[in-house]
Amino acid sequence: MAVTISLINMKGGVGKTTLTIALAEFMAIEHGLKVLVIDLDPQSNATACLMDLVEWKRRNMRGQTIMRLFLDTFKKWPVFSPREALVKNASNIGGGVEGLDLMPSGQELIDLQDSLLAAFSGPGEEASSLYLLRDSLAGLLPEYDIVLVDCPPSLGIITQNGLAVSDYYLIPVIPETMSIHGIPQIVARVNRFKRETGLHIKPLGLVVTRYREQNNEH
Repeated sequence: MAVTISLINMKGGVGKTTLTIALAEFMAIEHGLKVLVIDLDPQSNATACLMDLVEWKRRNMRGQTIMRLFLDTFKKWPVFSPREALVKNASNIGGGVEGLDLMPSGQELIDLQDSLLAAFSGPGEEASSLYLLRDSLAGLLPEYDIVLVDCPPSLGIITQNGLAVSDYYLIPVIPETMSIHGIPQIVARVNRFKRETGLHIKPLGLVVTRYREQNNEH
């Protein structure tokens, strides 16, 4: 059964995507693990780093990205198929890394978050919106050893979908006052999310990123 880890931070530019890709490639190449990266970040940087951009655009047009999963909420006929969207042996290193797969993002995802909030604003409906990702990938995730979820720099519905499918969350952080200041808030928000949903996601810890020895604050 897969161990699923969401990488989260409400602040952008902390190296979250870089860490996700590094962990994924290291686990697949050095340890021979079967790894899936789920790119929930509308910036789609993990997707751009792990697959051919022309193929990505082609898949986006065919509805073969994670964006389509959320877009299908507003459509009469669902299009998203997890297995069709899956990019096997992803990475732009050496033509791909065996055992590293990608569930690609779509840049239009950023426009959907407010629409999702409106669509699931009725009594009991908001809770169901948190499990769109979990329910869609239920048949796929057990095939992996590790699943890494690259979340957007917020704790909105998209990130909450990542947390709802996760066993752990990991916080990348730059060792600077402004970056560290937000950590208690992140932990408090996740704890509230756990209480409200009854999920048992655990903190895996912090990873210091962009460290510079010559920086006195660092």
